[in-house]
Amino acid sequence: PWRALTVDGGWADYAHSERDDTGAALSTFKDREWDARAEAVAGKWGVLSESALGIQLQQRDFSALGEGQEYLLPTTTRSQAAFGFAEAPLSDTTRLQFGARVERVQIDGTAPDDTPTSRTLTPLSASLGVVTDLGGNWRLGLALSSAARAPAQTELFARGPHDGPLTFETGDPTLGMERANSLEASLRWRGERVHADGAVWATRFSNYIYGDLTGRTCDEDGNCAFGSGEELKELFYTQRDARFVGAEAHAEVELLQHAAGDLHLNLLADVVRAELTNGGGDVPRIPPYHLGAGLSWHGERLDASVFVKYAARQSRVGTSESPTSAFTNVDAQVAFRPWGDHPQIEFALVGHNLANSLQRNAVALNKDEVILPGRDIRLMFRARLDQ
Repeated sequence: PWRALTVDGGWADYAHSERDDTGAALSTFKDREWDARAEAVAGKWGVLSESALGIQLQQRDFSALGEGQEYLLPTTTRSQAAFGFAEAPLSDTTRLQFGARVERVQIDGTAPDDTPTSRTLTPLSASLGVVTDLGGNWRLGLALSSAARAPAQTELFARGPHDGPLTFETGDPTLGMERANSLEASLRWRGERVHADGAVWATRFSNYIYGDLTGRTCDEDGNCAFGSGEELKELFYTQRDARFVGAEAHAEVELLQHAAGDLHLNLLADVVRAELTNGGGDVPRIPPYHLGAGLSWHGERLDASVFVKYAARQSRVGTSESPTSAFTNVDAQVAFRPWGDHPQIEFALVGHNLANSLQRNAVALNKDEVILPGRDIRLMFRARLDQ
């Protein structure tokens, strides 16, 4: 009854340093982790047309050196999870999909008051969905899910200055699990020359975890006050119920089909609104709505594309946050394969933010101090080894 068994794993050893204006390393953050996953996929089994069972194991050791020790002492996060997915036909055109995941998470660290602390949580998640073919080229999907998340190590144990986002952060070792109950409806169209997907969704969070800015600024030693003029923004990790609603859509339209290549029009749009319940105001650091359009050409020797994306002004900001201005981003690239019998060898000219517009990331804590990269043009050589 079992069709396939997939086992994979990974190991990573990562480090980065945050430096001052002279190039000297102030803080170095190290992150070593490994993970392993096994998934068994079954064929038709009773009323089930498809099903899968799996397990996942992970361990993460995080540490900071230099001034970074003032921000977070070493932490270890271990997790073990089991999950399953199944699909059952309800009719010739409708399928029922359901899944579940149970996880055990243990996080060891040192609380802001220097108390060694170990938290063990058991997030449970489940989903139920129905997919139906409406006839022709339409497909409708409805999904209901409840997903739980354990707080991360910084949300529990942060204890001082973080020079990257320019914050003075304090975690809360008593934070509980975050739960998101979501409902989503999706609609898909697959025509001869038009492919389109759209979705609307709503999520109600219980104990949503976020970094709350107080409006005070602090020095490196944690002396904080309103209007002090210090560089670091005071932030406390906390949790509160919240409501999110959103919609997104994208489409690809084939404008021209020719022996030399195909010309496509690409469109996208997305929007999300998020509020803390009981008069808590807007959820901090939420992206604005986006609109985008572009053209792409795909040929045997030549590929080319241009895409224009508009990010709106974000004025729905959290307490003590500033709004971000709207901007338009223009990306383009041209790729040429000079040898037809070697399509894996390619030269490309790639440009990002070609209009050199001033862009700020609405979800970044340091958006007032740091802008996104300006115009960037690169000549690239790509080669792929084929067996």
